[in-house]
Amino acid sequence: MASSVGNEEEKNGTAEPVLRVRGLTTHFELSSHTVRAVDGIDLDVARGQTVCLVGESGSGKSATGLSILRLVPSPGRIVSGEISLNGVNLLDLDAKEMERVRGPEVTMVFQHPRAALDPYFRIGDQVTETAAIQMGLSRRQAHETAREHLAAVHVSQIDRITRAYPHQLSGGECQRVMIAMALLCRPKLLIADEPTSALDAKVQSDLLDVLREVTEEYEMAVILITHDIGVVERMADRVAVMYAGRIVEEGAARDVLSSPQHPYTLGLMNSVPKVGQRSRRLQQLDGQPPDPAAMPPGCRFAPRCAERVPHCSEVEPELRPVAPGRFARCHLRGDAPMAAEERAVPG
Repeated sequence: MASSVGNEEEKNGTAEPVLRVRGLTTHFELSSHTVRAVDGIDLDVARGQTVCLVGESGSGKSATGLSILRLVPSPGRIVSGEISLNGVNLLDLDAKEMERVRGPEVTMVFQHPRAALDPYFRIGDQVTETAAIQMGLSRRQAHETAREHLAAVHVSQIDRITRAYPHQLSGGECQRVMIAMALLCRPKLLIADEPTSALDAKVQSDLLDVLREVTEEYEMAVILITHDIGVVERMADRVAVMYAGRIVEEGAARDVLSSPQHPYTLGLMNSVPKVGQRSRRLQQLDGQPPDPAAMPPGCRFAPRCAERVPHCSEVEPELRPVAPGRFARCHLRGDAPMAAEERAVPG
């Protein structure tokens, strides 16, 4: 068993990462223009750690997850970067080698579980076949393993579920089945893309409990993609906030949520209600994200930012340290030149 110090290092991202992403760039080449969906991001995820990717729709979160699995749909393609899983660059693998990685090493739970299941086969047959193929088990062994994993994610009435077709199950039941299938080979990395989207509050809460329980038991590295700050508060060890294809803030979840540094993160936090703060007035995050085919010059958030200065619209900021283990892509934060000038101006 790992020491508490070692576990804390992994939670804080100081341990050797299971996943190491550097300069990941994914474009969609359309006939008239290029969409820069993911634009040079870096990301580390350690064993036993949950990193939440947060941002509005179109920020590049799902494209990042699909890029890691090398499942970017056409006409998308990974243009450059490195995706290292346990020291192996996945971009160096051929198609057959990558197929052997998906499942045993890295897997994904998708946003719409019913659409990810085959409508023509019973649930039990689908889970059993997946276990047989991925784990090399006999039909009998695969059947037993399938039931064990369904029980592990607290599927009730297993006999009914295994005999059912996807359309006969609720969204929450389908998602539990998908989580069970994802865990069959105990992968090193689990990517969950909006796994509780469109579910009611009770089902969402139960599923998050299941997800945390099984990932802690298997000590997996987890990337949880979400736009829900409530999910982040409940699940994240670290947070990476994405905007217009780039990470604009990154750090320990407790620090980012209690003291957001990037104006975009602050806007997200101020636009959602918080338990126990009924009197707090919500603030709308004005404007829309930029067109990924025509990014504005300078800071991509500048057109929506209440703090912007002329320099923001001219020069794109780098992702810089703002505190130990904290980073923000802003000219007015941390050790950025504009931040230093701002501090030097007499009050």
